[in-house]
Amino acid sequence: MQTEGLRVHMVGIGGAGMSSLARYLRDGQAHVTGSDSRRSSVFDSLAREGFRLAAFQDSSNVTRGADVAVHTAAINARNPEMRTCIERGIPLLKYSEMLGRIMENHLGIAVAGTHGKTTVAAMTAFLLRRCGLDPSFVIGGDASCLGDVGGARGSGEHLVVEACEFSRSFLDLDPSMAIITNIEEDHLDYYRDLDDLRSAFGEFIGRCRKGSDLIVCDSIPDLDRLTESFSGEILTFGFGPSAVFRAADLRFDSEGSTFDLQVRGDRIGTLRISRPGRHNVLNALAAVAAALRAGCAFEQIRRALPSFEGVARRMELRGIFGSITLYSDYAHHPSEIACVSESLRLVHPGQRLVTVYQAHQRTRTAHFLDGLAATLSAFDLALVVETFSVREKNVDHLPGGRELSDAVVARNGRSFFVGTKEDALEKILSYLQKDDVLVLMGAGDIDEITQSLGEALRRL
Repeated sequence: MQTEGLRVHMVGIGGAGMSSLARYLRDGQAHVTGSDSRRSSVFDSLAREGFRLAAFQDSSNVTRGADVAVHTAAINARNPEMRTCIERGIPLLKYSEMLGRIMENHLGIAVAGTHGKTTVAAMTAFLLRRCGLDPSFVIGGDASCLGDVGGARGSGEHLVVEACEFSRSFLDLDPSMAIITNIEEDHLDYYRDLDDLRSAFGEFIGRCRKGSDLIVCDSIPDLDRLTESFSGEILTFGFGPSAVFRAADLRFDSEGSTFDLQVRGDRIGTLRISRPGRHNVLNALAAVAAALRAGCAFEQIRRALPSFEGVARRMELRGIFGSITLYSDYAHHPSEIACVSESLRLVHPGQRLVTVYQAHQRTRTAHFLDGLAATLSAFDLALVVETFSVREKNVDHLPGGRELSDAVVARNGRSFFVGTKEDALEKILSYLQKDDVLVLMGAGDIDEITQSLGEALRRL
């Protein structure tokens, strides 16, 4: 799909992926308008950049003469703007369908997986950019080293995208290179079970273009069966001795991680990243493998890698307020929460770790209750706010924030339920002690209290 002169209306433009797509389209000389149901920091950022937006959804927002309308998966046909598009005959595309259309013009690098795909996609785009390939990218998170945005149109032939498995959205893509970071149970409000999820990943692999590369973590179980439909080159990464791209001799410290890169058993050189933890070494391995396969030189990668500063809300340091260190993180799956606590212990040895956690969806909380409780109990104190619930109906009988906090206590953890995020501020402050490390975690709207919490900490 050619974007120059294209008139695009985006319904739900305030989402992370949609806002990144809007910036890509804008850079490609498309005329972009958009709406969302409310203002947000992402919405306000787009408005400051000059996008024509509405913080409500109404038929009047749809520009006459629009060539196409793009909508998030959460928007349905009852939405007034969707109805208007249908009445006017304006083609409607889901976000992932539009992503697939623009990928037709590029060598697509699609990063999929239950965890880590935002970081790996951002790091891959960063490495390609630093190596002179000037890629385009559409990623579900902003990165300071990419200009504090998650989307842009570059002059090069590559397009790096985050490929989401929810509702099988990644099946709308046909990449020239695919990365799979891991596969764990998730989105079980949509998928029947882990086997159903794995089958979707198998279909995604089968959609890769002829002659493409598949970069896949070697710890994913039963890889042979998962990749049986793939006809290109399979390149594994990980810590195992048989991995094509292997990290060996790992060293961790409070400022990052160092490891030796081996490719097919040969030592290539030493790499350093400014992110701590084994999971971040795996993220770097995947991105380095993609950059090498895209044509980047190892020495360029080696020099660039330590400058990668991560993605917004991925163990993002928000400030030090007196003696309190404040982070924000998107973690909402037990495996992700475990990685956060492990990494914070590396960076802040001996200090008390406190989390303010907001679970995402009651259905997810019900399924992962034991795992969430176990990983939250690894913190010295877990303050749980009420669950962020969207797209859910008739779920009041399922466990919410109070039940999750009780489950943490039942696992011998220390936890308190502090109510809604709006009402929790004073309670949070009352539990903090000198030299605490505090992290706000969750995939909902918990990050919205970061500023007010920081201001309150500054006044202490």
